[in-house]
Amino acid sequence: MRTRARDKNGNIVYINEAQHGTVYFDDMFNDLEMIPVQGSIKEWHFRYKSGQDRDTWADYDNSMSEFHIAQQALFPIEEREIPVYPHRADVLTGGNTVIEIQHSWLSREEVSERTDFYINKIGSLVWVLDASENAYELVFCNDAQKKGLRAFEFKQRKFFGNFQLLPQQEIFLYVGNNNEINEYIHVLYVVGDWEMVYGNKMELPHFMSYINILKNRGTVIEDLWCRFKSDLEEANIILKKQKEAAEELARKQEAAAAELKRKEEEFSRNYEISRLKNEVGKLIKQIEFMRNQFIEEWDGYINSHSNACHYPMYYMRKALDEAIKQGKVK
Repeated sequence: MRTRARDKNGNIVYINEAQHGTVYFDDMFNDLEMIPVQGSIKEWHFRYKSGQDRDTWADYDNSMSEFHIAQQALFPIEEREIPVYPHRADVLTGGNTVIEIQHSWLSREEVSERTDFYINKIGSLVWVLDASENAYELVFCNDAQKKGLRAFEFKQRKFFGNFQLLPQQEIFLYVGNNNEINEYIHVLYVVGDWEMVYGNKMELPHFMSYINILKNRGTVIEDLWCRFKSDLEEANIILKKQKEAAEELARKQEAAAAELKRKEEEFSRNYEISRLKNEVGKLIKQIEFMRNQFIEEWDGYINSHSNACHYPMYYMRKALDEAIKQGKVK
């Protein structure tokens, strides 16, 4: 039952805030006019001024069952009939869990279509199926006890067989009555074609507590994801610093290698120069030795002959000695 619409300014207006006689608009299809119905007999709601809802899954205006109305009323009005284009979730709680309330028969194809749609769009889905008219009894089952569960045998299964248990989907069978007792069977395991159901039976407070856990599960996952992203960013910063340090070390190693190569080349050049100097020194010593030997032989030659015969050579020897003293000849 539609409990929200938009005013002419596009603001969301809930049925308990609507003014009688004012025209409102569909909150998903803005060209469809709606008027508030605020009588004393039926539940307050918006109805279309003309035409009908374009959501092909919708329960049109007054066709919603008492079971559906009662189950929706368990949740805040702000969480009911929430657009998930092009459909509306019966209840969207916590922004991450859709609750679909089903009283009438759905084919296997319709169940599969809706399940896939909400899981892909929102993330998780809870089916609340009306089993209040289905006879069942609690039976002893050793296999169920081993699993820590209870076993429920249904004599009439209505449309249960068209539903399947999936990882991101929860199924609750409503087995109370809308006036006095609100009880649910949380389906955790199905035998055959729903001939027997393993699960836990819970009253309304426990059911709502479980829904709150599902609602907050998204927050926990979000917190974990934020923490993971923070740790990842911190790890990336550390990795970046380590990379920069490694690059700096590589640059220093490269510079040190270049310096070592330069010193090796310099050492090689110095060694070569030293070797050449040694060779030149040896040659100089050999020349000095040969010169001294020549001078000794020359002096002996001069002394062994008369000055008259070798007068010119005497002066040549004297001139040579003088030149040596002055450093002109080495």
